[in-house]
Amino acid sequence: MQAMTTHYWLSDKEGRLLENDEALGELLGYSLPQLHALAVTDLEVGLVLQPTAAVWQRQAVYRKSDGSLVKANCCTRYTPDKGGQYFTFLQKESSPPTLPAPSDHSAMLHLILESQLSKIVLFNLQFEVLWLNKSACLSCGRNMSELLGKKCNEIWPECSDRSCENCPVDRAIALNKVEQRKMAMPNNRRWRVTTIPIQDDTGKLQSVLYIGDDITEYLTIDKEARQSHKIESLGTLAGGIAHDFNNILSGIVGYTELSLAIVKEEGTLREYLLELSQAGKRATALVRQILTFTRRGEGKLVSTEIPVIIKEVLQLLRSTLPSTIDLKKKIDNSVNPVVADPVQIHQIIMNLCTNASHAMEPYGGVLTVTISKATLAPQFFERNRELMPGEYLQLSVGDTGCGMSQEVVASIFDPYFTTKPVGQGTGLGLSVVHGIVKDCGGHIMVDSVEGQGSTFTIYLPTVERSASYDEVAVISAKLRGTETILVVDDEPVILDVTRTYLQIQGYTVQTEKNSQVALNRFRDNPQGIDMLISDVTMPHLTGDRLARECLAVRPNLPIILMTGYTDLVSDQGLRELGVRALIMKPVVGMAFLAKIRRLLDEAKETNQ
Repeated sequence: MQAMTTHYWLSDKEGRLLENDEALGELLGYSLPQLHALAVTDLEVGLVLQPTAAVWQRQAVYRKSDGSLVKANCCTRYTPDKGGQYFTFLQKESSPPTLPAPSDHSAMLHLILESQLSKIVLFNLQFEVLWLNKSACLSCGRNMSELLGKKCNEIWPECSDRSCENCPVDRAIALNKVEQRKMAMPNNRRWRVTTIPIQDDTGKLQSVLYIGDDITEYLTIDKEARQSHKIESLGTLAGGIAHDFNNILSGIVGYTELSLAIVKEEGTLREYLLELSQAGKRATALVRQILTFTRRGEGKLVSTEIPVIIKEVLQLLRSTLPSTIDLKKKIDNSVNPVVADPVQIHQIIMNLCTNASHAMEPYGGVLTVTISKATLAPQFFERNRELMPGEYLQLSVGDTGCGMSQEVVASIFDPYFTTKPVGQGTGLGLSVVHGIVKDCGGHIMVDSVEGQGSTFTIYLPTVERSASYDEVAVISAKLRGTETILVVDDEPVILDVTRTYLQIQGYTVQTEKNSQVALNRFRDNPQGIDMLISDVTMPHLTGDRLARECLAVRPNLPIILMTGYTDLVSDQGLRELGVRALIMKPVVGMAFLAKIRRLLDEAKETNQ
């Protein structure tokens, strides 16, 4: 076999060449001064440098000074030294070897072993290297000549000077049988290692064949798939619980609202009812926040009130934070809304607050969440040209924890980068936060000092607050009506509350538990019903199917569907069907009455 020449280069974190061997210049046709005037991304086609603790092996293409290309096998190691450096060995790819004759078993075996991506090493009984294949050499970043005779803890820098606990080579020698196990390497990688004892013709143990495969990505994908399945199962369970619990809450909140309408005089009873009403609203908000974690599908960008979400998240988070952490909030409720997905905003705040909590373990500290109007100078937009000038909201999450070094800060938003121990973080949280903020047209920055804490600051562009029909405090008399409304739900409590609540407003209300019976009633007198209000999840006919059948008879019928939680329908699907609104239970309140009045008025205008 022809010997292969190994070249190397060293660059800083930005890819500027700091050092290389002369042979690399000869290979690519550059002098040393010419090379040092280039970046490694000018030499290696398509190279993207990413700081990672793992050794990065790849097949690469290098561009020579005359424009021609040369293929090479590369092995890169990143170190945080001097602000971050990349050290790379590369070997020019030789022409594919000629297939040896079938009778030349030795040459055929050598070709097969050299072609394997597994790291294959042959050790003697003193743990010294007798032979290793090309993949093993690349993983070590050295030539075979430099590795022969070395012990295992000398060929892989991440191994310690001492033997590994339950060393598979040692056990293969001691037990004289094949050993296989998964091993956690010191650089946070996971390997599957197989050791095979090799015997001579007399049956005497002679050497041990070591086969190592890096299975980190495989295990990560498998873990993520299992986690995704768990979350999907949790979402299904949470959906069922939320549906039943929202039906219960509809009764509690509904009867409380009806009692408040009767008890108009101030007194102890009215105070108790007001407290009960607030508790019901908090319970409703809690259910919706739990569902936030299990909701799937594309995010919907809407006008979002950040202070409202912050308060809900902090209320949910307070019960999970250690008592050693003092939670402080400074929230300006007058800030304008932003265009964002409320679920993703919830995710951002939870992630930043959870990270801040971990940074203050185990002694605790102060977690501060601030919302205010941002005052941004023109220079800010000059430095961040991807941002559009205008009014911005500032969201800050600060802690008094351990802080971060500037090297860590520089990589904090990189995918899979984490400072947490193995098994306690995927390195995806802050990269996801960064992506969400960018999608909203915003900017995120971090200020941190080791031993003094960190502050993450997010700037999001705001929009003018427009008053919607549901949000305006309309006079109660304007929400009254005399139309006939058919209410369908399989829960008697909800039927009773909704009927009474609407009758107080002057409406004529018909109720039905059985959706099939309700459909038959509607078909008998379609013009006698001015609006249909139906639950989504019901036996016989689901709400969306009932709506479809009714609209087939009378296409302009105003329909409102109500739900606690369901995957069966979506806003888009209902709009295409002809349903005017989908609302979450409990359904009592001014917003509910306003929506009914608006849809009835729109139907009248359409029919004129």
